Amino acid sequence: MSPPSLGEPSSLISYLPCPLLPCSPSSSSSSSSVVSSPITLLVPPATLPLLFAHRQWRAGLLLSDFLLHSASSSIVGDKRVLELGAGTGLPSICAARAGAASVVCTDYAECGLVARLRENVARNAAATAIGTRVSVAGHTWGKGIDDLLDLLPASQGRAEGADVVLLADCLWDPLSHDALLKTLLATLCRSRAARIYVVSGLHTGRQVLRAFQRKAWRAGLELKHMDEGPWPPLPPQKEEEQAAQVEAEEAEVQRRRECMLELRLAPDDDDDDDDDDDDDGVGVGVVVNSAASAALLPPPPPTHAPSAGAAATAAAAAHARAIRAHSPRLAGARRPWQDAERAEERKEVGGVRQRNAWITVWCLGWKADEVE
Repeated sequence: MSPPSLGEPSSLISYLPCPLLPCSPSSSSSSSSVVSSPITLLVPPATLPLLFAHRQWRAGLLLSDFLLHSASSSIVGDKRVLELGAGTGLPSICAARAGAASVVCTDYAECGLVARLRENVARNAAATAIGTRVSVAGHTWGKGIDDLLDLLPASQGRAEGADVVLLADCLWDPLSHDALLKTLLATLCRSRAARIYVVSGLHTGRQVLRAFQRKAWRAGLELKHMDEGPWPPLPPQKEEEQAAQVEAEEAEVQRRRECMLELRLAPDDDDDDDDDDDDDGVGVGVVVNSAASAALLPPPPPTHAPSAGAAATAAAAAHARAIRAHSPRLAGARRPWQDAERAEERKEVGGVRQRNAWITVWCLGWKADEVE
């Protein structure tokens, strides 16, 4: 089964967009036309291991695929985008490549983490034609929000803030939900069209996602339908079964079943196929030779003299394990969301592995009475 994340500190990730539906050539070709050569990134150092920023999370890969898909290009086209908990910065780079007017790429305000984000953006600026549309900033959720808003000014008749906020596996720790919501409520533009796009694994349990949604609801945000993208369909259900189900469920539960996509991850050549017990990503499709790793890494932006940061990055790349994230992320299966833990997901029966086989995609927007 697919681990929820890939790599280790300073691993080299080589990313190519994949179709949202397996065996979908039109989807694949449209994404490839946006990104024709791999986007390469170095995973941040483990300076703050409890943040788990020193991995490339599969949620970030899938969110990037979604942003680059032609049917979903209107999500970020000509819009102001904010990514929180960016890690390697991959979704931010892809949002800019998909036509965002500006992107603010943030993670926890720690020097090593923010420096790696800046390096990843700079290295891909020329290759992905994003120019200077991506800015990087350190941000501790719930604090220094005015500094973020300075990077998301009002423009073209739109109020200040982000039109789109991106969250890739940022909800695993329930203790951080209040601080995250404080940032979201302050930075999401007060517009009916404003959206928070969430891709989140189930590795810490369904109740964690549900707890965040309850808090978001009380704060004025609600689940919205995911209309963009050729997502896998739900399996057919008999009409009488569906009618009985709707009647039995409260409206809020039914809305979650309609709006939340629960999708099966594909085991692919990025998986940890060695025989040890870790999820280091070392297996098929992983290059551990330093020369091959260096070949995947694009040249750094030209400078008059190499900086200490650039030298450190080059040294890290020389010893990096290169992971090719080029295979489809999804298996093509979808099932209805349910709030309660499934029997096979219980910890007592080794349910973590079962939970890691699935991922959720959903979005939030303002309730009607929260905007003009």
